[in-house]
Amino acid sequence: MAEAGTLRLDGRRIDRSHAQVRPGAIIAFARDGAVRILRVEALPTRRGPPAEAARLFTELKPGDTKGVDA
Repeated sequence: MAEAGTLRLDGRRIDRSHAQVRPGAIIAFARDGAVRILRVEALPTRRGPPAEAARLFTELKPGDTKGVDA
């Protein structure tokens, strides 16, 4: 997704897969005909199962500014 230019990190289009992500970053991308917006809560300490990774982000709704720092 990053190399295709369809990924946004904090509102900027990302075109490289090695862009740095930090806690608090907002990631947006289209998947299955819908836009998903995620806030990174923490970075993993290891590569683990999907359930463990899912606890590291919060899904936001498009157009919802609640919980997003201005």
